[in-house]
Amino acid sequence: MTDSYKLIVPNSKNRPNEKVQLFNIYEDPLEQTDIADENPSIVEELKKKIEESWKN
Repeated sequence: MTDSYKLIVPNSKNRPNEKVQLFNIYEDPLEQTDIADENPSIVEELKKKIEESWKN
């Protein structure tokens, strides 16, 4: 389940130097610790959800 996570995907054209960030908003509500590198499967799952929502 991915309900406790927030994924930030920067626009590569507007922000080419920024990377994807992932936060557990229940454990880290101030979004201080990026956990994307430690959780690649969650990042991919959330990216897929974003892409699917854009198609609708």
